[in-house]
Amino acid sequence: MPVTVAVTLRYETIPITIDRIRHDLRDLHAKVDRKIFGRDFHLSATRTTYWGVIEMLDTNPHVHLGWHFPDAGNANVLDEFLSGGLWQRRYAVGGTTDVQQHRSGWAAYCCKSLLNSDHVILSSGATPA
Repeated sequence: MPVTVAVTLRYETIPITIDRIRHDLRDLHAKVDRKIFGRDFHLSATRTTYWGVIEMLDTNPHVHLGWHFPDAGNANVLDEFLSGGLWQRRYAVGGTTDVQQHRSGWAAYCCKSLLNSDHVILSSGATPA
């Protein structure tokens, strides 16, 4: 999957479930796409997409996301939401966020501790093979 920005979202709550992380990411994804594509974003053939890798659920829960924006200029919507504190207010009180331009080698870094596909999240909701 192509990637526009590299995102890391950290939770302060320990432990946290994979289901909770999946739910939070679905909700954040909907907010971003609604802002970019309008209220009928779910009917559009064009949407943003992401893949994510969850790490350290029991000690320092966080998820690395490779987020793709069909129009790279729209990546600022995600950055505005996150820098405005949406993540800390709605999903992860005390958590942190980091949004950067994607760089070569970043995907390898994200997968450094990946033991199985249970910790991989796709915006499509599909289960990775």
